[in-house]
Amino acid sequence: MKVLITGANGFIGSHVTRAFHKARTWEIGAMVRPGADLRFLDRYPVRLLEGELPDSLPPKETLADYDRVVHVAGKVSDW
Repeated sequence: MKVLITGANGFIGSHVTRAFHKARTWEIGAMVRPGADLRFLDRYPVRLLEGELPDSLPPKETLADYDRVVHVAGKVSDW
């Protein structure tokens, strides 16, 4: 089974990625912003997809490759 995780390199997203990795039954796609810090993903075998939500959603053909999408990306800014 395949899962696409948006914001996979963030605090919450990296924990979600770890949980899917530990399940050992998932191929993981990680959607991250261009130039994002990927240190939390280094230990996991993920397929990286770069883009800014909502402007650059993966094409429908790409999304069709995944069985599930877990959306945990969020806008990060100062209050």
